[in-house]
Amino acid sequence: MLQLLCRRKRKANRGKLRKHLESSTVDPDTAPLDKLCSKLQWPYVLARIEGLPDTEETAKTSAYRLLHVLCRHHPPVEVIEAALHKFPWAVALRDEDAHYPLHIAVSSGADPAVIELLLIKFPKAVRTLDKDGRSVLFLLCKYYRKNYRQTLFMPEMHLEPALRQTTKMIVKRFPSAVNIDDKLGESPIEVAIESGFSMETIKFIQYASYKSWVAVKRKKQSEQETNTEVTHRSSSFP
Repeated sequence: MLQLLCRRKRKANRGKLRKHLESSTVDPDTAPLDKLCSKLQWPYVLARIEGLPDTEETAKTSAYRLLHVLCRHHPPVEVIEAALHKFPWAVALRDEDAHYPLHIAVSSGADPAVIELLLIKFPKAVRTLDKDGRSVLFLLCKYYRKNYRQTLFMPEMHLEPALRQTTKMIVKRFPSAVNIDDKLGESPIEVAIESGFSMETIKFIQYASYKSWVAVKRKKQSEQETNTEVTHRSSSFP
């Protein structure tokens, strides 16, 4: 029964998308990429991606702009897969705010599947702070809930499940981010509370913060003990 309902949902969504494309007044051949994305013209976006020349110059210009633009507009994961297949280096490029595509996707409330794909393709991004000292987790706590959108491609993924899933993915890959404040002194847990995160997600972040703090404390203690032992051994020699 559940499979039947899912099939009906997908069929209905395809119908909505077809009507949306037919009713659009955007010219797919001349419209800027950003415009196509904002109007959910994903089939045309895919065609635009395929039509870009696979050259070094494209890598420095179009591909750089491409992935950042896509991630701002709640793209289906298939669109990001197509972009990464043709321009795999684009995932490792940063903008003027020191944002990787992952930072943009998280800030814009992207589908958890898109965020997971970006994490897999370029794990370093999740450990990189932007020019304001904000981690990916910080951006998630501040902007994800406000900017998340259910789309024609993921109507069954409601906000709270998407938020919990994305939070766990980010914390798992960079647990110490929970204790990294930005340059203004705000912490991820503070902005999560201000943004209206559920109590369940707040408690998860709090527990991750505690575990990270304990791990750091134990590491320091171990280093101190090692240094003390080395000093003691050195002093025992004439």
